[in-house]
Amino acid sequence: MKISKTKIKNRLQGKTNPSTMKVITLAKNQKAWLSFAKIVAGPTRNYVSINLEDLNEKVSAGDIAVIPGKILSLGNLEKKAKLCALSFSKSAIEKLKKAKIEFCLVDEEIKKNPDAKGVKIIQHREPLRELLLKQGKSGSRLCSRTKHAAQDINISVEGS
Repeated sequence: MKISKTKIKNRLQGKTNPSTMKVITLAKNQKAWLSFAKIVAGPTRNYVSINLEDLNEKVSAGDIAVIPGKILSLGNLEKKAKLCALSFSKSAIEKLKKAKIEFCLVDEEIKKNPDAKGVKIIQHREPLRELLLKQGKSGSRLCSRTKHAAQDINISVEGS
């Protein structure tokens, strides 16, 4: 789905986090970052919280991985990729420093790399029913409004 800069600008008015507003403004002014601006300008339920161990599967060495959300600390990242996110947990920052992996906030990357060369946007969402099937549980008891869940959440369903 294509989204116009005007629509992104209108969505920006509903945001209250100053750093998110800064990222959206920077991204919408760079044609290569427009798809990222669309994601971040949307509802926060489209943001991602992803663990380092899940990033291991998603990135290759030398990639610039941009995450529209937060990087969490579960597991370790063995690949030397540059990570950019809206935020990082404190323990994830410690692990990344210890592993000597380059990381930064997205607004810094947009300024350094306005053409988005080598950038890979990581969206880590999976339908909840598929997630439950992987864990061998039935999703029939869940509310139909719950459509997605981050793969790193441990879900338990009572009475399945």
